[in-house]
Amino acid sequence: RIATAWRQTVASGGLWDGEYRFQDSEGNVTWVYGVASPQLDDEGEVTSHIGINLDITDRKLAEQALHRTSEERRVLLEIVPVGISITDEDGSIIEANCMSEEILGISVEELRTRRADGVEWDILRLVGTPMPPDEYPSVRALKEQHIVRSVEMGIRRSDGDVTWISVSATPIPLEGYG
Repeated sequence: RIATAWRQTVASGGLWDGEYRFQDSEGNVTWVYGVASPQLDDEGEVTSHIGINLDITDRKLAEQALHRTSEERRVLLEIVPVGISITDEDGSIIEANCMSEEILGISVEELRTRRADGVEWDILRLVGTPMPPDEYPSVRALKEQHIVRSVEMGIRRSDGDVTWISVSATPIPLEGYG
């Protein structure tokens, strides 16, 4: 792929850049980002190319590690047998696993967009009265900056049925999360 791209660049007299890797006889891989620019003579003909190669191995290894970590996190969220939702600092759900959907009878997409669309949750206290947002476990955990455990509450679904759940919440110490 790289050799073909280089030949096309030379034939066209254009600029070239690309990421590629070298592997030595011991199997060690070095990732490189190369850039080459044509050098022209007085008549405007390409006489050569001048370029640089940068070792980007550390960046490539970091990208691979990030991808692996992201995939591990995704798999873990999907296989854990409890509903997990993640909110932003305002309490809007930004991520939820499939178990949340199954437990609540509300699609993950609805979980993510319901509040963003201005639709407030119909959340109930155990006695059946509406639970104000400042009593939500996620809001309390953020405000009080500690884990709030086992708050029983009901969520009225769009079909009118109520699903009763026990919720624990903890603040996530990462920017953009709640």
